[in-house]
Amino acid sequence: MVAKAKVSELGYIGFTTQNTDKWTNFLKEVTGMQVSDKADDGTVYMRIDERHHRFLIHPGEEEDVSYFGFLVKDEQELYGIAAQVEEAGITVTPGTKGDRESRNVLGMIKFNDPTGFPVEVFYGAQVAKTPYYASRESSGFKTENMGLGHGVIWTPDLMGSVRFYRDVMGLVISDGFVGRAFFMHCNPRHHSLALFQQRPGVNKRMNHFMVQYNEIDDVGLAYDIAEKRGDQFATTLGRHGNDQNVSFYVTNPSGWETECAWGARDVDDEVWQTEHYGGKGDPYWLHVRHANLEMGLGGQRQPQQSR
Repeated sequence: MVAKAKVSELGYIGFTTQNTDKWTNFLKEVTGMQVSDKADDGTVYMRIDERHHRFLIHPGEEEDVSYFGFLVKDEQELYGIAAQVEEAGITVTPGTKGDRESRNVLGMIKFNDPTGFPVEVFYGAQVAKTPYYASRESSGFKTENMGLGHGVIWTPDLMGSVRFYRDVMGLVISDGFVGRAFFMHCNPRHHSLALFQQRPGVNKRMNHFMVQYNEIDDVGLAYDIAEKRGDQFATTLGRHGNDQNVSFYVTNPSGWETECAWGARDVDDEVWQTEHYGGKGDPYWLHVRHANLEMGLGGQRQPQQSR
């Protein structure tokens, strides 16, 4: 199966937490996001550009991602994705009026990928009535035609997940680490989605999300602010070898990671050639795990495993 209808960006991410205030303050203070709105049920909407929101913080017991929302260009493309997902043997649920209103979109569908990960596909995202203003000094985020950044999830079936997002959703493999991870794009951003083979002891779906700034100084400022706040760093500053982002990772209030980044290379599908990486790691330099430990998802700290 080759996807004819294709998603065009990772448009929003929703996650659940027991402490929406702590999450809201983290995103405002460390990353510079702006609070867009707050729903009657306690959901907090966060902005990073002209869209009404890119992140939704839902109150709840689970400290994990709730869904990824992928954008398509129009209603016809949405119908095409729905048909492809159903052809793959997966039940598709049309978004209700309440769903559409809660996501501020014109139309959407919902389903679980083959491993059970919740996915939403939508069109007609709401543009906010007011300009975007960062909650702290910031050059802003690189989102135009590329979506919010990227999201990385653990999957118990790496190659099965890759085939689904490639053949059914229309994403393209950028590169990967054989048997461990694959990075996939749907626009010039090096990857909007990454899939990591689930490790023993991992008990969450989410590994991290990345936001990309327009200027490198914002990465340094975010690092300074996180340090002053006393946040737990997951890594030092470093530069990846595949997307070439300069970034650091900080542990967020739910115990998984947020990546603050700048400087990724773009993908041109006319000339791009899929690559793979071997050896023990990906960084050009640093991205050293603090105290040579790796955050175990679920609040446990575990010895670092080679990447």
